[in-house]
Amino acid sequence: MKQNKLLALSATIMICFSISSCGTQNNNSSSDTTILRVYNCADYISETDEDTIGVLDKFEQYCQDTLHKNVKIEYSTYETNEDLYNQLRAGGVQYDLVCPSEYMIEKMIINDMLEPLNKKISNYEEYGSSYIQQTLKEFKTKTSDGTEVSFDEYAVPYMWGTMGFMYDPANVSLDEVSSWDIIWNEDFKNQTSLKDSVRDTYVTATLHIYKEELKLAKETLDDEAFNDKVTEIMNRCDDLTISLVETALKKAKENIYEFEVDTGKENIINGKYYVNLCWSGDAVYAMDVAELENNFIINYKVPEEGSNIWFDGWVMPKGANVELAQELMNFLCRPEIAAQNMDYTGYTSGIAGQEIWNLVQETYDEEETDETIEYDLSYFFKDTGITDDNGNLIDSFIIHTSEENRQLYAQYPDEETIKRCAVMKDFGEQNEKVNEMWIRVKGNSISWVIYVFLGVVVVLIVIFEVKNIRSKRARKNRNKNK
Repeated sequence: MKQNKLLALSATIMICFSISSCGTQNNNSSSDTTILRVYNCADYISETDEDTIGVLDKFEQYCQDTLHKNVKIEYSTYETNEDLYNQLRAGGVQYDLVCPSEYMIEKMIINDMLEPLNKKISNYEEYGSSYIQQTLKEFKTKTSDGTEVSFDEYAVPYMWGTMGFMYDPANVSLDEVSSWDIIWNEDFKNQTSLKDSVRDTYVTATLHIYKEELKLAKETLDDEAFNDKVTEIMNRCDDLTISLVETALKKAKENIYEFEVDTGKENIINGKYYVNLCWSGDAVYAMDVAELENNFIINYKVPEEGSNIWFDGWVMPKGANVELAQELMNFLCRPEIAAQNMDYTGYTSGIAGQEIWNLVQETYDEEETDETIEYDLSYFFKDTGITDDNGNLIDSFIIHTSEENRQLYAQYPDEETIKRCAVMKDFGEQNEKVNEMWIRVKGNSISWVIYVFLGVVVVLIVIFEVKNIRSKRARKNRNKNK
């Protein structure tokens, strides 16, 4: 009897815990309202505040005014690509549109988890950067039946960028952050951080482990062949490499301040450490806040060995409302909407329309002086019809020399940086081994949610036991008094 009560108590707690962590599925909506469920990274889209109407609210209004449909967006967020994947595999909530990174999109295509696009996304076709469009056409994978497909058959790009270091130039030199080695440098013990994300941190380790091979390749290969080498090394997942990565990351764990996903921006601004492994958009956010609110300068650098160039894209999970999801994709590719999302997030849109150029120009462009340089962005803005006030085609900025390695560099890396950056790929059959390695590296780093849950269970069981003991004593005393 006692065991059954304890099992029932534990089951009740588990049910409550599960309910509290579910998505925001709403089954009480009006029958003439269509629900569109969107799942995205946190802080990754312009939301409504006292000064601005968020883009999702604008889309609902667009649906009402233009499509003559009542649409309600249910929006929820996740922290990492792996969280997203696990949620989709677990089921429970039918999402219509999600925004993973390229390697996770590949994994979803391979596992037949996505709906293909059934029409062209006109705003992307017209305003998408030719660099982004070509890159995604060349990024191919195979479906579950072995058919070769390119990413642009399933995904519409959202944001893109690089991975590198944001750093405090008052305490760390440019040379020191020009190599991934700084993570393992004991002179910077507790002054660096890594991502609590297996793929991003795995890349850091591989480029550190094989730095001599990369150095030789850079000296002997042309740009295209060197980029192929960075791609190959960054995505190595043979058993030997996994073992080497595990050893390197365990050593790094002893040297860094923390593994983090979203706290690094604040911690480097607050001076808790000097160097943060980050995505370029987070670097832009941190640089803006540090400069405006703290009068504190932070810079950004992609190490010379190479790095990841990432692409996040909108895709539709199986069972999605394909037609309406594609309407939202197309809406998000409007240059004015893309510019609003860029301005809000600090990340860089794959769209290259005039509104995007104007936003960047207003922020960075300077009058030409002895202290300015030309910053060429033709690789991204070419063939997009961008013009100046006189109608002349343009694809470069004049920037102050103090802007080097700062916000513009993070948002739009120069072409030399692009040449040493490569795209992550799915690890395929080695995924399980890599994830097991990550668990061993993290060791006893258990989520605080699990600690809280286990603590609640223990407290409730103790309360139950105390009440049970008191009840027995009370019964015994009553029996004695009879």
